[in-house]
Amino acid sequence: MRYTASMSIPSRPAPGEIYEHYKKKTYRVFSMGLDASRQEDIVIYQALYLTDYDYFSRPLREWNEQVASPDGTGLIPRFRKLRPDEIAP
Repeated sequence: MRYTASMSIPSRPAPGEIYEHYKKKTYRVFSMGLDASRQEDIVIYQALYLTDYDYFSRPLREWNEQVASPDGTGLIPRFRKLRPDEIAP
């Protein structure tokens, strides 16, 4: 979904911010983009681990959603922004 001025805009990650996925892998946000075919805001991000791909993308609505915790005890953010003191050098 493309967000307009009259809509409540979900949290938008900023380029350079580091996030941890709920499965414990870390990513750096590269940019925001638009999925032109769906008219949907997307997050473009880079894995901070070895992978076959340079960049990944995910709809902003999915980036911000809550998912079941791995232990099944509740909901947690799909991506959690890391504080500077949590980022490995």
